[in-house]
Amino acid sequence: MIAQKYLLPAIILALAVSVTPVEAFPEVAGCRAADAGSTGHQERMDPARHQAGIKGRVARIFRQLDTDGNDIITLDEFLAKSLENVSHRFDHIDTDHDELISWEEFSAVQHNLPDDLDSDALSACIAEHLETDIPDRPDRESRFNEIDSSGDGFIDLDEFTTARTAGVTDKFNRIDADADGAITKRELFEALNSMRERHKIRHDCIEEQWDITALLAE
Repeated sequence: MIAQKYLLPAIILALAVSVTPVEAFPEVAGCRAADAGSTGHQERMDPARHQAGIKGRVARIFRQLDTDGNDIITLDEFLAKSLENVSHRFDHIDTDHDELISWEEFSAVQHNLPDDLDSDALSACIAEHLETDIPDRPDRESRFNEIDSSGDGFIDLDEFTTARTAGVTDKFNRIDADADGAITKRELFEALNSMRERHKIRHDCIEEQWDITALLAE
């Protein structure tokens, strides 16, 4: 979904690390350690040093989002951070700079999946590892028509922002596990941990598809 795909890239990049419980945060005490993505290097790393790095990472991310410093992240704060660069992203897709995104411009946005991989096989692999079904995503044309609420064949900045806002709100609600309208350090920790595990599974499944392609190549 275009509204979600570019959400908080700095946070997504922050997921490329194995996560352990964060004792410095009372809210996080008791969270289970993530062992799905452990590497030999991480296993050899001094546990105290590794844990200190995780504590600092979660704290920095939370501090960037909790702009009023009251130890919770509200939807308004989450949206404000997520929509900071919405105009820039719109302009990047609008390559002819006519302040409208056409279907051709929308469809030209690169997928984050190599063209030579079987997307159905990849989804099946991810679902198998997650032990759950992956919701079907609308195809790109359906998504374009969904964002183009006026039905005029173009996406303007207001439509683009509305779609992005809806996607960000949906993500906020998924992170806000207790549905109290605020994200705590523990909820952010759990969300980052879950996203990181999914990222690792997806990466492994892509490598598996590349191996199959290489084996069957002439």
